[in-house]
Amino acid sequence: MTSPVLYTLLIIPAGQALRAVGAHTAFRSLRGVWVVVIPVLPLMFYGNFVFPHFPYIDHGLTGDFYAHALYGTMFTYGYLIGRDSEWWAALAAQRRGLLLTGLTAYASLSSQEWWVGEDPNLLNEQLSYLSIYINRWTWILVLFAYGHQYLNRPKRWVTYATAAVFPWYILHQTLTVVIGGNLAPLQLGKVVEPMLVLVGTAGGCFLIYEFIIRRVPFLRPLFGTAYVQKPEVAVEDAHSRKTAAV
Repeated sequence: MTSPVLYTLLIIPAGQALRAVGAHTAFRSLRGVWVVVIPVLPLMFYGNFVFPHFPYIDHGLTGDFYAHALYGTMFTYGYLIGRDSEWWAALAAQRRGLLLTGLTAYASLSSQEWWVGEDPNLLNEQLSYLSIYINRWTWILVLFAYGHQYLNRPKRWVTYATAAVFPWYILHQTLTVVIGGNLAPLQLGKVVEPMLVLVGTAGGCFLIYEFIIRRVPFLRPLFGTAYVQKPEVAVEDAHSRKTAAV
């Protein structure tokens, strides 16, 4: 939780500087293969020059420089993208290519034990980093592209999920750790245990959000939602009427 708050506070003054140097325009002009390649280049730099000195992620506010470099950059990408309709439309148009790229990167990543080895040469080492970071960034783009294509329209459950996403984000790590920690001694195996952790985390997030956070006004701002709950149905109906009028 510390990092998103920190990055948000930092991006407020940094936003004007980024706009002044044309970062928004440059990032939103990325199309085709460049929307994958260009954002991955800083991540490759971190893998080569930051990670060797800080080979861990402990989510600490200080000292966790690799995590801050990685997550801070991803946060900045999201800020630069913003609500540029042309960029989102172009991304949705290349969703199938992005999906194929993601599957290829994941296959490469999953097979690294066979082609990288314990003491890789420079080429294999760089290809290993490339598969890692292309896999991470491309799957984000895949979710963005398909989400924009199929979910970018008024739906009651989308409105509900939009309000729930940040409370779920706050809750999920604690639930995962608690559930996983209690299940680990039972040694339920590589299939049953992850499934129980997944179901328990999702179910816990839903129950806590729906029946506690969403219904207790003073808790709502603490989890990033409005103090006064917006009626999803009314919002959806208003949006639908506006769209129909256009």
